[in-house]
Amino acid sequence: MKAVAYLVLMLATPAFGEESNYEAFDFKNCLHWSITNAMHGDDLSKEPEQYIAALNLANRQPYSRHKIMSNAEFDRMYEDHFNEVVIVYSAYAYDKKKKKDIDRYGVCNYTVGLTCLPNQDFPLAGASYKRIRSKGELVTSVCVAGCTGAPATIHNMGYETMNGERNIEKEAAQRKFRKICGRTP
Repeated sequence: MKAVAYLVLMLATPAFGEESNYEAFDFKNCLHWSITNAMHGDDLSKEPEQYIAALNLANRQPYSRHKIMSNAEFDRMYEDHFNEVVIVYSAYAYDKKKKKDIDRYGVCNYTVGLTCLPNQDFPLAGASYKRIRSKGELVTSVCVAGCTGAPATIHNMGYETMNGERNIEKEAAQRKFRKICGRTP
């Protein structure tokens, strides 16, 4: 029975390889964030120092997806510590006022909602999000703790969405963002 529950859990979450992709809107600073936990390459010499800092922070945690381990250790980590596994997230936005790209990296746990470690230079730092009932196929999560300075909602954009999957709440937030901030590239 435990094996069946584990298999269902494995298939129902992005924890086992499928990346998570979110969008979030900072209405105060007019930033439209694209956030993902897509794994970076093995050649760390090509990574920015902010990514390396986030990777080091993740690997200081007891259960990091980035640590080198055997398949058995990896499986055991998810079986025994599913809600404690962390991974590095990347966030990108274009600052229209300053005319520059912004790249940020942070460490979050994504297995139950999304909770990001505090004290990071990351748009979701210290915030915890919980899924809400959504109108579309793709879900939206609302901030439930550590929300000061963090986006009020994050919108799951799926992975290679197909068959017309939509996030209705994200579409409404994007219309509001355009009304307040104008279009961004």
